[in-house]
Amino acid sequence: MKVEIFCNYYLLFFILILCNSCETSLDDITYEYVDLGLSVKWATCNIGAKNPEDFGAYFAWGEIKSKKKYTWDNYKHCVDSYDNLTKYCTKSGYGYNGFVDYKCELEAEDDAATMICGQGWRMPTDLEIFELRQKCKWIWTNQEGVNGYKVVGPNGKSIFFPAAGSRGGSKREGVGEWGGIWSKSLDSSKPNYALTLDFNANLVEAYYEKRGFGQTIRPVCP
Repeated sequence: MKVEIFCNYYLLFFILILCNSCETSLDDITYEYVDLGLSVKWATCNIGAKNPEDFGAYFAWGEIKSKKKYTWDNYKHCVDSYDNLTKYCTKSGYGYNGFVDYKCELEAEDDAATMICGQGWRMPTDLEIFELRQKCKWIWTNQEGVNGYKVVGPNGKSIFFPAAGSRGGSKREGVGEWGGIWSKSLDSSKPNYALTLDFNANLVEAYYEKRGFGQTIRPVCP
């Protein structure tokens, strides 16, 4: 009897290890798009999501890996603080030792959509964010138990943006209340910020958010 119990516990332990090792990688997801009748096609899901209602992964702007904590001291493109930027800096007052490179859009190597989803995919530009906001009909709804927006394009086709909230520090906030989608465009006047598409039940707007925050990403392709 003791041998049987031991074997059962061993088998359970082995199964748990096997399940954890089989966790789906972001690279294993196949991304599809919808042509809304705009200048680019929009993915049906956020990066890291298998279904439109899934939140997916969160990223700091210009980083290609999600993480457990989102702070300036672990942000890839600075040294410890928002005014010590080491890449994508248009003003010396925000650069590390006065660094500037005047880059205002993410390069492919720092674009999570390109690096994770594959060639042809990228993060949207500021103009593509504005186009999506202005030319589409935004309907706040609940889809499969998840709050968010059904976005209907000029041609009548639609995608869904879940209200995934955001990540600051180690906390996830605003789930079910708001969402934010990163663009690949920097705020050139204040380069520690980058443009996002922010939304809640009452508004949809283009907004500049701190680069070190964790937001979701919705890829686009030509």
